[in-house]
Amino acid sequence: MKGFKIKLISFLTALFVLIGTGLQTSEVNATVNTTNYKSSYSTKATKSYTVYITNTGGKYHKKGCRYLKKSSIAIKKSSAVSQGYTACKICKP
Repeated sequence: MKGFKIKLISFLTALFVLIGTGLQTSEVNATVNTTNYKSSYSTKATKSYTVYITNTGGKYHKKGCRYLKKSSIAIKKSSAVSQGYTACKICKP
């Protein structure tokens, strides 16, 4: 019985070491992923890209949005915003 207890304690110690190492690795990965996400988000937010407006609406859209069936006019996002257009809640450009 004594040998079993020693093996069990050794096993549990090794398990805790592995679990502790795994947690540290996931914390590092979470930090890296968060940093990358913020960088790509801020780049997209400052970059002007093409969106589409219609002849009659007050929203701007992504290419292929269902609201662009009748008309579609390409425009830079910064121009659309400065002209008072707001983002479509369906395609979320």
